[in-house]
This record gives sequence, C-alpha cells and structure tokens, in this order.
Amino acid sequence: MEREPAQQFDVLVVDAFSGNPVPVHLLTLEAFFQYFRHLKPGGVLAVHITNRFLDLQPVVKTAADHFAQDVRLVDAPSIPERQMITAAFCLS
Repeated sequence: MEREPAQQFDVLVVDAFSGNPVPVHLLTLEAFFQYFRHLKPGGVLAVHITNRFLDLQPVVKTAADHFAQDVRLVDAPSIPERQMITAAFCLS
C-alpha cells in the first residue's frame, strides 16, 4: 500500500484480528496513515476488531483520533440459524 498511488476507495476493510496472534503491524499509526491515504474523502475505514483475547477498540480509536477521524462501533449479533457469529467493527 505504501508504494501505490492513492486508490480513492469508498470503503476499505481491515479484517485480520480474529485469530491468534494479532498482526500488530496493521495497528500502527503508519498503517492507519496508509489506510486513510487510500480512502476518498468521505470514504469509510472498517476495522474488524473481534478478538477473544484483546480489546482492540481503544487501539483503533487512538489511531483514528490521531488522524482527526470519527469512530463508530458497530456490533453485529450472532444469528446461529444463518451460521453467523458475533462480530464487532470500528468504522471511521
């Protein structure tokens, strides 16, 4: 992403944190700089923060605050009959 020209995405989804270990290099300020750089104005960064061991919401909020971006938490409840599990996203 660093070497690519800005892509102007409407939505960029980061979904790498539900397993173990967490790839912390994707949670750095440098990584968030790249995410926001590739979004068009008004674009949405969706970070899937579901993790059994770590609360990633404050980490994402700190990064978003650093770049003066608002953050909204979205919790998607489990729906067993549709084989959907609970998921949490931070949207910025």
